Amino acid sequence: MTKPVPTPPATVTVPLSAPVTVPDGDTTKTVAALTFRRPRTGDIKALALIIGPDLVKALFADARTAEEAANVDLGALAGQLIGQLFDADRLNGLTDWIARLADVPGSAIDDTTPEDMVAIARALAGFFPQLTSLGSGQAPSGSPN
Repeated sequence: MTKPVPTPPATVTVPLSAPVTVPDGDTTKTVAALTFRRPRTGDIKALALIIGPDLVKALFADARTAEEAANVDLGALAGQLIGQLFDADRLNGLTDWIARLADVPGSAIDDTTPEDMVAIARALAGFFPQLTSLGSGQAPSGSPN
């Protein structure tokens, strides 16, 4: 029997190693952390359009057994994602998608450091239990053993 995948949190806050500037009414303010909300169906649809159908199938294959989930090559999957994003429109789309979850402009995401972007990506991955179970030996929720 598979272990249930925990429900993702409603929000996650990512401390930034270098603050970013965001609009605040008619002025701007500097923030040292960004809070991201859990994606909704419309957000997932937008993400699917950005990353493309082949990668969506690879990421969310729900027929994985525990053994199949444990054997997913996460490096290859990450490489496939990065390869899909080597296009200016897709990169800008992903930046805007991430920004929408934090209710900030894309320029705030562009101003983050590479280290902060990694922390943001890890935090956002927590909203997708199907992804975090890959390579762990735990089958995604609702999958056969």
